[in-house]
Amino acid sequence: MTAELPCEVAEILDRLHERGYQAYPVGGCVRDRLLGFAPTDYDLCTSALPSQMLDCFSDGEYKVYETGLRHGTLTVVLRGVSCEVTTFRRDGEYTDARHPDQVSFIADLADDLSRRDFTVNAMALDADGGVIDLFGGQADLAAGVIRAVGDPEKRFREDALRILRALRFASRLDFAIEAQTAKALRTCGPLLAHISRERIAVELAGIVMGKAAEKITRDNADVIAFAIPDPAIVPDGLPRDEVIRMAALCLRSPDAVGTLKLSCQLRHDILALIRSRSRPLPRGRAEALYLLYALGPQSALRLCQMRADRSAEYAVRQAEKSGMPYRVSALAVNGNHLLALGVPQTRIGALLDRALRAVMAGAVENRKDNLLAYLTAHMEDIR
Repeated sequence: MTAELPCEVAEILDRLHERGYQAYPVGGCVRDRLLGFAPTDYDLCTSALPSQMLDCFSDGEYKVYETGLRHGTLTVVLRGVSCEVTTFRRDGEYTDARHPDQVSFIADLADDLSRRDFTVNAMALDADGGVIDLFGGQADLAAGVIRAVGDPEKRFREDALRILRALRFASRLDFAIEAQTAKALRTCGPLLAHISRERIAVELAGIVMGKAAEKITRDNADVIAFAIPDPAIVPDGLPRDEVIRMAALCLRSPDAVGTLKLSCQLRHDILALIRSRSRPLPRGRAEALYLLYALGPQSALRLCQMRADRSAEYAVRQAEKSGMPYRVSALAVNGNHLLALGVPQTRIGALLDRALRAVMAGAVENRKDNLLAYLTAHMEDIR
């Protein structure tokens, strides 16, 4: 099995085995491997206690970060490849609907797997590459089903973020949600009020970027509504652009965007797209230039794409390629030219804006002499 793993991951496993500890790849990397995807990260579970792991990787070859020592997790880095390595554990009570108040370190893999969220994430790989599957994860992968491990309501009351994680996995993989798991999503939905807006934003983005986003946002709007009010359906035909898809989800509740912990740029772009959603779309070059002028190229294209108007998108792309100006900075005249004509500083902005609009409308060529003649002729009309 180690031959099928990145060599750094295999070496970390081998180090634990050499010291007499059990250690297994677990969770998402096993799921993705069975689905034929290349895992993007590797989680390992082990019988080694945190102190024993620290000793195991204490030489200079490894870098070790105590990322979750209280819960038995270390991040081990070898030649730039990192693995989260966690001691087998049993979780105590969850009073904050997110993290266990305390954990008990144990020596049994089966108990460790039993605390995990979904059957497709509760599998491990043994040293021969065999799948250790105690809860039917392989059958659920084959059937295309997201099913909680054990009692789904208990799983969601332990960690309410699992509610949105279920939807994210279903959207990403185009899986159905098992009936009792789906029922528990709705029963436990109010617990999402305990989850940070940063984590909710990450999961919502994962939902809308999935290949089954339309089905999941349509069939589970009542669940998503515990995270943001009045969520909209995200059509499958939209580009895989986070701004477009998050704007589609929040179309009816733009105020919710401000409550999510997003980067300033992402928040700005989503809100700008929502606010411009009812703008007329262009049918010709002049209208496309005006849209580029108003929104900028990226937002103009996103608006056309969100509204699935290919004709308008084509007009915008052609207008941008034409070299015709849609910004004042692209004009053949600037403020210095107007100052030289004796134009007061306070009027320069309005005059340049008028010149740009005239060029976009085809009323005057973007040439210095033509523009100065045009502005001189209309000087008294422009305030």
